[in-house]
Amino acid sequence: MDIDIFMMHFPDVEVTFDARVEDEEDVQEGDVLNLCVKVERKHLPDDPNWADSDDEDDEPDDSLFEEQLKGLEPETEEYETRKEELMDEWRDAYFERAKKKREREKMRNPQSGELGFAANPLHEPVPVHCPHFPYERHEQWMVLLVDQKTSRLVGYQKLTQNSRYEKVQLKFLAPKEGTVQYEIHALCSAYLGCDKKVLMKKTVGKKVVSEVRTAAEVAEDEDDEEEAEEEEPEGKWYYLGGNSVGELILNIIALAIAGVMLFNFLYAKGWWQKFCQPLLDWLLKISSPFLSFVGHYTWPAWKWWATNVYDFHHFEFLFENLTVANNTNASISTRIRKNNTDFLNMDPFKQDIFAEARQNF
Repeated sequence: MDIDIFMMHFPDVEVTFDARVEDEEDVQEGDVLNLCVKVERKHLPDDPNWADSDDEDDEPDDSLFEEQLKGLEPETEEYETRKEELMDEWRDAYFERAKKKREREKMRNPQSGELGFAANPLHEPVPVHCPHFPYERHEQWMVLLVDQKTSRLVGYQKLTQNSRYEKVQLKFLAPKEGTVQYEIHALCSAYLGCDKKVLMKKTVGKKVVSEVRTAAEVAEDEDDEEEAEEEEPEGKWYYLGGNSVGELILNIIALAIAGVMLFNFLYAKGWWQKFCQPLLDWLLKISSPFLSFVGHYTWPAWKWWATNVYDFHHFEFLFENLTVANNTNASISTRIRKNNTDFLNMDPFKQDIFAEARQNF
């Protein structure tokens, strides 16, 4: 009689597992392996609320719709419409199953919704048949993951729900490249000889080195690209560093003003007369035949332009301090040298409206 009672209480355990890397097909060095261990204690009654999520398909298979789509021509509008309707029905059913699964998990563990040390047991503790023990004992189970080569404990988890089916999750880093073997132990604290050991073999591939960029580096590259798009194109040499004829004209005006200012500065210091003027005189002497030939044909056009379009004498005020070199190395104004002091009473910006009238008298 006592033997029959003992055999009724003696644990009968089956251990299955699934180890994979999330969203990856293979395992590489340094990946996080998710090990899901399912323990079935066959000596306990069935759990009506248990549902193994692994048995539920996350993605529909085309073969599911073959019977409903039978008789329709593939790739026709009617075929695609019917297939889309079946897909919508499948999605609705999938979301309904997921909702029920969350409700079951919440019912199984009101505190956190997951199995763990802090979970409230679903059932009362399973008593151990030990009539001669001084106090009542209960079954306690522990799942251990051990590296077979080094005998190192990789991870462990305790079964807390006292139900027929329980799952525990263990996460660990994949070791170096090669084939590794682990031992999954389901240990009982009350009975001898009921422990289970399952061998897990996993092939780890070499880590594929890929360039990992931080968010700051990506943002910096995007800023550089935006700045490159906003930058103006490089200037052309035939536009004097500009990009259009308008910029060329502005560059010429700016260079002319800078040249006039430099010219006046050199004249005021006497450096023009001492260093630049002799060189210009020599160049003019050499090029005078050519200039005379060109001037013979361009002078009428220049005179017509100055008379009818624009009188360049308005620019004389820029050179009113123009001086010439002399034997005494003194700077003498060109107008004073010619005994012409009328410029002292002239306004270079004001036109002489009575000049034509004086000529008529």
